[in-house]
Amino acid sequence: MSGRGGADRPPPEAEMMNRLPQPFGGVLVALALLGGVRCWRTGRRAELLCLWLPVLVALAASFVHRWPFGGNQHMVFAAPAALLLAGEGIESLRRRLTRWHRLVGWIVVASLLLPGLVDAAYRIGTPRLRHEVRPVIEFVQRHLHAGDQLLVFCPAEVAFYTGRDFRNASVELDPSARVWLIGTGVGSERHPAQGPLDQLRARRPRLRVIEEYGAAAYLFGPERGPGTRPPP
Repeated sequence: MSGRGGADRPPPEAEMMNRLPQPFGGVLVALALLGGVRCWRTGRRAELLCLWLPVLVALAASFVHRWPFGGNQHMVFAAPAALLLAGEGIESLRRRLTRWHRLVGWIVVASLLLPGLVDAAYRIGTPRLRHEVRPVIEFVQRHLHAGDQLLVFCPAEVAFYTGRDFRNASVELDPSARVWLIGTGVGSERHPAQGPLDQLRARRPRLRVIEEYGAAAYLFGPERGPGTRPPP
């Protein structure tokens, strides 16, 4: 089975830096740092190390190019450490401000927590959705034949569910072979793999398709003979 990797996900350290400009991302990092300082000064260094060790190992693996995935949801395990330290940082900030005026400390705490609480309440009724890749990959696995070629434009997700690495794979398409195109971003103004998808549509008949929320897979048959027009 041959494959080709598309645009890869950023490594964890790049993903973390991309989060900083987002709303409250920089505030969360600042609070986590403040909480880490408080843990260090109050003698809870072993607990601090336990919280950050998995994150540091992931970052070290990424810097030496041994991180198996991109960033994104594969760094979700870092959330508990960040949130626990951010909570510690909020408490440290409240204590400092309360020395000046008790009400000010609680106002700052409320202003920090309120946006997250409002967003969480809103998302109960309106969940945030990105894409659903798993049913797409399962569909491909059910209908995959020996000799099929794969064009993968979401290599990190495919690697997560299949264990196969398509990030650096490349293939010259065989005109007589069936070709799968797998990607995310379906439903946007322009599919990330729109160029290859249009080329396959022009040269090959489409045999199967599955389109889930934000993800899709298309199976194309062998190339048409000379002078054969694609269906409208």
